[in-house]
Amino acid sequence: MQQCIGYEWFGSLKIFINEHVLIPRPETQELVQWIIHHHPGFHECILDIGTGSGCIALALKKSLPASEIMAWDVSAEALLVAARNANAHQLNISFAQKDILSLTDLGLPARIIVSNPPYILPSEAHEMKSNVLNWEPHLALFVEQDDPLQFYKIIVHLADQSPHCAFVYFETSAAYHESLCDWIVAHGHTLESRKDMYGLPRMLRVNLKPKC
Repeated sequence: MQQCIGYEWFGSLKIFINEHVLIPRPETQELVQWIIHHHPGFHECILDIGTGSGCIALALKKSLPASEIMAWDVSAEALLVAARNANAHQLNISFAQKDILSLTDLGLPARIIVSNPPYILPSEAHEMKSNVLNWEPHLALFVEQDDPLQFYKIIVHLADQSPHCAFVYFETSAAYHESLCDWIVAHGHTLESRKDMYGLPRMLRVNLKPKC
């Protein structure tokens, strides 16, 4: 339905969407509210990786206006949608086309990273609802390699290499949440896990180990 009417509400923000971006979910709003609650008055840099429609970046900028919001996506078409939404709400976001699979460092002083990256294996496509599989961009849904944690691992590695980054917030798959937590702890970080409105473990805050 959202694709037909061309928008979805994300909190108080009306978000334009098309076939190039995921439809904003209420669970993602919970992740944004967690960040806002944990960092009141935040005035440093936040990086949204895989911004899609821009809903996370816009909601953070609206609630944390002193913060500098950077938003990346590998899709040029998605970035056009995100920029349209930022302009519509007169929110200053810095967008850039980036493929994190090819990066060796962040190249910016982000204190917080937030991401809802792809995590679905191609072999799992037959289990998906047809409205998602047929109407939402596969680039934002599927991982290319046979590792559902591929993007999470890369993002944590990039954050760990940065002298500025202290926290990474993720929306995750409930199916792979425990495996991701185990991997993060094994790499020396601490974390906090939260359940979404449906009682599923879908949100995660990585507290990066202190930089030497």
